[in-house]
Amino acid sequence: MRSLYICYFGVSEPLVSTQVVPYLCELARAGHTIHLLTFEPQSSRVHEAEFAASTMQRLVAMGVTWHWRSYHKGGFTAKLADFLSGTWSILRIARTNKLNLLHARSHVAMAMALAASWFNGAKVLFDIRGLQAEEYVDAGIWTSSSFGYRITKWIERKGIRRADHIVVLTELFKQYLVEHEGRQPEKITVVPCCVDVAKFAESAKQSAPTKPFTVIYAGTITGLYLLPEMAAFVMALRQHIPGAFFHILSGSPPVPAHQILRSAGLSDDQFMIERVTPEEIAAREAGAKYGLCFLKPSFSKIACSPTKIAEYLAAGLPVVCTAGAGDTDAILTKNRVGLVFSDLSKDGMSKCVDDLIRLLSEPGLRERCQKVAREYFDMHEVGGKRYAVAYRVLEGK
Repeated sequence: MRSLYICYFGVSEPLVSTQVVPYLCELARAGHTIHLLTFEPQSSRVHEAEFAASTMQRLVAMGVTWHWRSYHKGGFTAKLADFLSGTWSILRIARTNKLNLLHARSHVAMAMALAASWFNGAKVLFDIRGLQAEEYVDAGIWTSSSFGYRITKWIERKGIRRADHIVVLTELFKQYLVEHEGRQPEKITVVPCCVDVAKFAESAKQSAPTKPFTVIYAGTITGLYLLPEMAAFVMALRQHIPGAFFHILSGSPPVPAHQILRSAGLSDDQFMIERVTPEEIAAREAGAKYGLCFLKPSFSKIACSPTKIAEYLAAGLPVVCTAGAGDTDAILTKNRVGLVFSDLSKDGMSKCVDDLIRLLSEPGLRERCQKVAREYFDMHEVGGKRYAVAYRVLEGK
């Protein structure tokens, strides 16, 4: 295929470096022609000519041709401006480079792809990265009657019906689309959020714990992630292991996070919030005992695949996760590489801590976690190959 991947984020954002570019490199290695369109905020260094040129050269070396437009921050008017400029850019890039596939990451990109496809007839792949409208409602940003929710759901429904192929993050969401949206299962490919498992495994070999018993949480600590409950879980753990230390890795931790941890009973020498880049995460996680992922329960979680789960397992860490996070429940319990629970009461956490201590005593646990990571979440053997399958389906091969 000759594809244009449309991403409504900036090329320098961590999400793009970990969950966009690696997949595109895999597709380029599989023989596909890959172009990437991103939207860059004014704060991005991409607006500096030298940085933009070096970024373009770096991506070309990976087999990806990069294009970008400015991102307009604001409400509906700004989004409309991005939609119009994006759609025009898609038409121009596709025509100039004779592209036959528009690969849209999430909803705003899909709106542009749908509009452009009406004019150029290109095939469309809808890469659904989650139920965005429901997630915004769950996070308290929108209501179910707001304009943002309604327009996002409209784009989603149009995209699901119109797309020539769909990529989703979980088997559960694929099943939902087949049963409730009437999509043919052969036109839906499941690609969970993957990581470079070998990189994490190598870091695990080289790194040693910085504290006697370290609990890791990686990622955002706002919105749908339950930081107070995670802190309470660490406090429950400290009843059994007094030296347990809570290490949070976050790209941009908010100041109130420290107060939340202190309110749960943790003193300043019992936790650390560290701002890290994606490149540093593997080394930081390597010496921990296990990873946490507590999510607000909601229907939207049927479609989610937290990257942190793949990272923890690749680093050899078992996972303690709240129930309902996509396919995570089945993967963790089937393979005995973590615990899934839903009772966030004091008694529920205490029971989970007892189960966790028993799990951590099992021989070969780290090796089992890494084996599961390779089987379910490896960037090369799972993510790259499944995207290649989706592209072959679109080619009719």
